[in-house]
Amino acid sequence: MFREDGSARRVGCGICVFACPHGVIEMRTSEAPGKSRQVDYCAIHITRCLFCALCVEACPFRAIEMSDVWELAEHERTDLTYTLEDWLGKRPREVRERLRPAEVA
Repeated sequence: MFREDGSARRVGCGICVFACPHGVIEMRTSEAPGKSRQVDYCAIHITRCLFCALCVEACPFRAIEMSDVWELAEHERTDLTYTLEDWLGKRPREVRERLRPAEVA
């Protein structure tokens, strides 16, 4: 999901969006300097996800990973849409802690 320098691996190719059978992944891109793409928005709607990992297998950049985090219960359905900002720490601390994969001891 992230490179060694902390930046996201996403490049805006959209292969994961097309690989998902239920339209779980939403992505909006725009042109960046140098004829490349820039990801303006990316979201994963967990309420519709089958956890089939087809998006993970399709991604040539390893930008999506499956983890052992399974406790994602929320009181509101809208809180189950995760964006890159959620993993970067823009959500409250208790939500970020649940999203971060557990350390292997």
